[in-house]
Amino acid sequence: MTYLPPGAYPDLSLEEYLALTDKDGWPVIRNGHLRAARYGPRECQHRQRFGVAPTKTMLGGTLVHTQVLSPADWLQRFVEWDVPVLEPRPALAWDKLDAATYRTACGRYLLERTTGKDWRAAYTEQDDMKGCGDTLIDTLGGVMAAKGACREHYERTVPRQPKLDDNGRPKLQPQNPRNSDYQQFVAANPGRIIVTRDEIEHAKRIAVAIRDNDEARRCLGQIWRTEFTIVWEHAETGALMACRHDWLTDPQLNPRRPDYRSGIVTLGELKTCRSAEEGAFNRQAADMEYYAQAAHYRAGFRAHFGDHIETKSVCLAVENNGSHDSCVYTWPEGHLEAGQELNEDRLQQLLEWRDYGDRTWPCRRTAAHFDFGAHGRGHLLEGDDGLDMEGVERRG
Repeated sequence: MTYLPPGAYPDLSLEEYLALTDKDGWPVIRNGHLRAARYGPRECQHRQRFGVAPTKTMLGGTLVHTQVLSPADWLQRFVEWDVPVLEPRPALAWDKLDAATYRTACGRYLLERTTGKDWRAAYTEQDDMKGCGDTLIDTLGGVMAAKGACREHYERTVPRQPKLDDNGRPKLQPQNPRNSDYQQFVAANPGRIIVTRDEIEHAKRIAVAIRDNDEARRCLGQIWRTEFTIVWEHAETGALMACRHDWLTDPQLNPRRPDYRSGIVTLGELKTCRSAEEGAFNRQAADMEYYAQAAHYRAGFRAHFGDHIETKSVCLAVENNGSHDSCVYTWPEGHLEAGQELNEDRLQQLLEWRDYGDRTWPCRRTAAHFDFGAHGRGHLLEGDDGLDMEGVERRG
């Protein structure tokens, strides 16, 4: 946990950003905290304590963000999971040729009987086996020891081949935390996200598809900073807040750039989605409250750079399936104002809940009544007497 005073921190890593706190040890209020407030105080407290486990969709979005906005950070943040499933080695059989000699299946090692009940391990063909039979060995224990030495030599000299899938590529082991190979891989790559080759190729296809969109290519060509962190104090409450812009255009209004003659700075976001079609993405943006996130980012920019700079908030939506179609959406002023009002209300709620300190925060509601009509299920009601079960299949 780290405290940073209000200011701009363009080189702050994501891990450092998520660990920011205020002077009292509370996490700085980010968009994720404001959004969690809609689920109630207990869920909000849980997310502040333990965070949110990243889903496969979230991981895919992080891959696309890095591939499109900061490809130079790729090797620092990700590592490819490449531990294959190996074919089993051929059985190391011991064939008894006669009463005095044993030979391995690979034919490279002999156990030869000397006088009496003594046995001697003898090497053949392989120089690195020299010395294995320099001492006399007992009939039972010595033979077992010699077999062990032979097996060790065999495993060193006979490489195991990976199993192949239908496309001729090596099959990879599952990323199971209980797998010893996975544990060793994680220990060898601390702080890096483990991804597969298919996930990397998928992110690269999306990055290429985005550049086929003329408007998206123009927006990305104007980038001044990516993953730009701003920390500020809320004007009314003094709460420490933070945001992390996906990308910004130059706030210094370079006159040599024709796109900046209007004096407008673009605050950009990159979102992956199922469909970038207008109706579908509008529904997703409303359900996920992207407008409140855009308002939070604009509030952070104005708190640091001032409100004399005119801004434009845009959202680049790209499909994470199919043809990876994309579209650039511009947030209207009315949506941003509504998002700012929502953020202010939730900030007040969050600060009230923090008065509970380390105690368990209260439930969303302690008791409630059933009301199907108010929640879009009024068609199930038959008058005021009860449920209309006609035509409903009964089970059990």
